[in-house]
Amino acid sequence: NNNNNIIMHNNNNDINNNFINNINNINNNNNNIIMQNNFIKDNNNNNIDNNNKNIIIHNNNINNDFNNRNMIDLNNNNQINNNIQNEPIKNNFLNGIGPKKIKKKIILKKKQININKENNLNQTKYTFLMQNNAQQNKPPKIGLKNLGKSSYVNSILQILGNIGTFANYFLNPEKISFFDEVREMMPLSFAIKELYANLYPKEKTNISVYEPLQIFQCLYAINNNYTANKENNIIFVLNNILNYLHRELNSSNFIEENYNYDKYNRKDCINKGIQFFTKSNISIVFNTLNWFRLKERRCIKCNISDFVFETNNMFKLDILSCYNNNILNNINKSISIIDCLKLQTSKKNENLFCNKCGGYESMEVSYKIFSSPNIFIFLLDRGIDFSENNILLKIPFEVENIINLGDFIENKVVPFTYKLIEIASISLIDKKYVSWCRSPINNRWYFFNDEKVEYIKLEKVLELNKSKAYIPCILVYKDIKIS
Repeated sequence: NNNNNIIMHNNNNDINNNFINNINNINNNNNNIIMQNNFIKDNNNNNIDNNNKNIIIHNNNINNDFNNRNMIDLNNNNQINNNIQNEPIKNNFLNGIGPKKIKKKIILKKKQININKENNLNQTKYTFLMQNNAQQNKPPKIGLKNLGKSSYVNSILQILGNIGTFANYFLNPEKISFFDEVREMMPLSFAIKELYANLYPKEKTNISVYEPLQIFQCLYAINNNYTANKENNIIFVLNNILNYLHRELNSSNFIEENYNYDKYNRKDCINKGIQFFTKSNISIVFNTLNWFRLKERRCIKCNISDFVFETNNMFKLDILSCYNNNILNNINKSISIIDCLKLQTSKKNENLFCNKCGGYESMEVSYKIFSSPNIFIFLLDRGIDFSENNILLKIPFEVENIINLGDFIENKVVPFTYKLIEIASISLIDKKYVSWCRSPINNRWYFFNDEKVEYIKLEKVLELNKSKAYIPCILVYKDIKIS
């Protein structure tokens, strides 16, 4: 058999005589065997002479005796069959594929590690982060090796690496032991754990650069467009990383109760919505980053109101609409987070379907931030076109050190005053992504440009991100009450 393509998706197979025994002693040339989300038990295929076999295995729990296996080079993905380039790749455990015993075991372990008191987000000291750091006043600042055009991932990893709550979580010895045990079932979490262990080594080290190859392997499994040989949109990749981390770390087995929402008023419905979302999403990602959005609409004809309740881990700022609105109103100034929030939460009239009226009617629609997170990530989508013709690059943006979101948050009990802790930007000098982060250990700012790491003052960070040389894409703010 020459040039055969064997593609298996979402199978839970115990392959014995029907398939494997029939390919014994066969000389297969140039086979591309692609297995995704399979749970395969295979102990019967021996004496196979495979030349130039490229086997791609994504998130599988496989017990087999395949010989002569060669994992594909992530930087040379042109060998992959074009017909499956956009095939969605999902994690076995998270989609219920595989033995129930394994699934139960992992859930129990997850629940055990999430009960730990050290997960309290209001703690003022990052216990395990401090313990791991050899010199608290002079923490080793580790750069990340560029694997080709991997600055988009390196910037994201430095952003995540300098969020103290995340670092403290992954450096917990209990978590380290757990991730080592389940590395095949939770590959991205294990790779992130390895990242933190290298960014914050226990002992003094002369190593100044870390190669994030494991994380690239995980990203490639999530989306085969995420490779090291081409740039990607940084905010889409960050969103995927956070979502997959949450899916792996979520230890909830909560099932929604059948609430009769007609019996409750608006406040009670919202509280029950938050209760459901919180109980069904237990992870360090959800607890640290997630915020709740309320979309309300009122029919102008019948005056009946309803709402849609959502949860998000980031806030995407509509900088283009805000920019066009300023031009329309002859406003000549840089856009800010507050400007975007005013525009995106203001009431608008839209033609939508009203259940009571039985047709499309004019409705007054508004969006509100019901509650805000401990760490607030704001996204400014600039695309991946770094040319001078990209209008998104030309939109001036005012990066502020302190922001107060009180006017946009309905539930004032939660945090609403935030301080800038991180920025990821496009460098038009190098045509790549770079980042600036405040260290959670000594609160000093550092500039990260792949392998290059430099100390820098906050005033200089703000100045550079107002210039035309650096275009901010990701802004990370931290609740000012948390140290």
